[in-house]
Order: sequence, then C-alpha cells, then structure tokens
Amino acid sequence: MTSIPLLLRLYLDRTPGEADKLDRLQRLVAHTDDPAQLIDRANTEGHVTASGFVVDRARRTLLLVYHKGLGLYVQPGGHLERSDASPLEGARREVREETGIHALTYHPVADAPLVPFDIDTHFIPANPRKGEGEHWHHDFRYLFVCEDGHDAVTNPAEVDELRWVPFDALDRYPTFESVAVKIRHAATYLFT
Repeated sequence: MTSIPLLLRLYLDRTPGEADKLDRLQRLVAHTDDPAQLIDRANTEGHVTASGFVVDRARRTLLLVYHKGLGLYVQPGGHLERSDASPLEGARREVREETGIHALTYHPVADAPLVPFDIDTHFIPANPRKGEGEHWHHDFRYLFVCEDGHDAVTNPAEVDELRWVPFDALDRYPTFESVAVKIRHAATYLFT
C-alpha cells in the first residue's frame, strides 16, 4: 500500500492550516512502527479509512448514502483492505460496492495524484452488535465524477438509501459543514 505517512505529509504541505485538526492522526502515524496497523480496523487508537465524494456529471449534486450504523448521511466509503494498492483505490472500491457506480473519473487536486482531496478525523461510537469498541476513523477522501448520470443503485448489504444532494444544500448535513466549501470550490475550478 502507498505510504500513508507520505500522503499525510503531502496533504499537510498543501493544507498547513489543517495541522491542528489532524493532530490525532499525526500522533498515530508518528507512534506506529508497523504500517499495517494504520489500516487495521482492530486498532482502536484509530485507523485510516477511505471514501469518495461523488459529483454528478453536471457538477451540481453530490451523492450521499445513508449509513446504517451511524444513522446519518455520509459519502460512500469504508475500511481499507490490505489488497488496496492505495487509499485512493480503497475509496474507488468502496464507492463501487456501496453505489454500483463503475464509471468514475478521479479528479486529483494536487501535484501528487494519490494525495486526498480532504482528510477528516472523526469519532466512531461502540457497536456491540459488531463487537467493536469506540474508536477513531481517519478518512482519506477523494473526488470523483460519476459519468453514468444518476444511475447509482443501493447495495442493501452496505447502505439503506442513496441521495443526490445539490451543493447549496450540503450545509444542512452536519457531516459536510466543514468540507462543503471545498466541494463547491472544486466543482467550480477543478472540473474543467
């Protein structure tokens, strides 16, 4: 797998104002000797996940999925697997598994094409049904355009509902308040 510490460093070089927000991830990376621990879902100190912001072909809406366990709308994504060559490939796999969309165009936002569009650290509550204690996700988020229009389909094993949300309505979803500006900016300047 592509070096997560390297991707984090490159991301912070591009967005130095986010260093404080990613302090927990930086400490995890600094104190982990085995890179496999960074994606091990049993690591309750936190582990890296990957997701995709999927924008429609017209660049007006973002695809959200209803996450069963958390009870809220989020972008498609999930845990990385050892077979994923990079967090980017993990994000692409997760989007395909959860939405059925295969015609995805990836839009890198940095000189280094594997650097995420956004990184977010968030708390995950315990899930006794899955035998998981509370832990942290460090989500490497990538930007894709769905070239199939709005032909996403729900995978009931993964999500309950799919929803295309206009960019100007993203602020109504609490999990998107901090990244909505980035998404709108990207839609205006990156997708040309």
